[in-house]
Order: sequence, then structure tokens, then C-alpha cells
Amino acid sequence: MTAALRPLVEGAFAAFEAKDLPTALGYFADDAVMIDPHYPIPTMRGQRAINDGLQ
Repeated sequence: MTAALRPLVEGAFAAFEAKDLPTALGYFADDAVMIDPHYPIPTMRGQRAINDGLQ
């Protein structure tokens, strides 16, 4: 991991751990794709779908 990337990854993880969804979503592009096989819908496309999936 590069020095420039590390604060972004740590910030995103910190927001998720704090259950601060608005801040966590700020780390995603509007058209981001998040894949997590543990969720009922494993592939979430876009911030709105990611938000809804993490609620």
C-alpha cells in the first residue's frame, strides 16, 4: 500500500467501524461497486445501493 493510499483506507475502515455510513460512503465514487458475499444482495452498484445494502 502506498503512503498516499494508506490514510484513505484507514479513514474508510474507521468510518465503517464507527458505523458512520455517511462518512464511509464519502470514500466511494457515485458509480462504485461493492461486492460482499455475506449480504443478501452481494453486488451493490452505486452509492444508493451500497447505502441501502449496509442499512
